[in-house]
Amino acid sequence: MLELVGSPLTHAGYLRRYRGTYGPAIAADQGMFPGMYTPIEGLYRVGDSTLPGIGVPAVAASGILCANTLVDVGRVLEVL
Repeated sequence: MLELVGSPLTHAGYLRRYRGTYGPAIAADQGMFPGMYTPIEGLYRVGDSTLPGIGVPAVAASGILCANTLVDVGRVLEVL
């Protein structure tokens, strides 16, 4: 039988995060996750520390949202 215990140490190993942190450090009273835009033109951010949030589906969605912002809708339909 194999047993894996979820701890800060295992999270640090699997997520490659300092002390195994998971998701953004945003206090509930500080609002929403940041969006994809940054102060630097042409630089975007995606991942579990951005909108729509943590977890694999949300991370994938953040990449899709960013890609849809960069590519014209007509081009997306052409490729599809």
